[in-house]
Amino acid sequence: MSNQIDLNALREELKNNRDGYSNQRIVANSEGKILQGDYVSHPPEVLSEIPTETFASLPEGRPVHPKLPRNTIRTMKDGFNGYLYTINDEFGQTYTMFLYHDGTYYQVKLVYPQLNHSYNVHNCHLYPDRRLCLNQATNGGYHRLEDTYAKSVLWANGFTTYRKKGIFPF
Repeated sequence: MSNQIDLNALREELKNNRDGYSNQRIVANSEGKILQGDYVSHPPEVLSEIPTETFASLPEGRPVHPKLPRNTIRTMKDGFNGYLYTINDEFGQTYTMFLYHDGTYYQVKLVYPQLNHSYNVHNCHLYPDRRLCLNQATNGGYHRLEDTYAKSVLWANGFTTYRKKGIFPF
């Protein structure tokens, strides 16, 4: 058994399987090796059959997530994978936010503007770690990404008002 796999042949076989021209099994064994063809006849080595669907890709100009702004990028911040996006509120103020899932809820952290001091979370719904308090009942977050994003837009408008007038209107 060869340790090398022909990636061009593998790509072609995955495509043929996906398009219905072949049904050859392609699997990953317990050592992380890809096996296909005659090598698959040894079931004790097989860990998992490899699905043949195409990997997801984004055509040019498409948003990273359909429920988020077009300027959104996927990134990692503070140990979490998430979405970085910039919005302009109704007053023309720019906010950059990082939306991520903390394992239980979707949360949002304020990235920009930089703030010169910390605010009282009860007055403006901003924790000292710059995480937005969007929902008191769920530690500031929501179960659904789109709810979290929408509330962050509302928060930005409320925070601008708070900075101008000293009262958070929502």
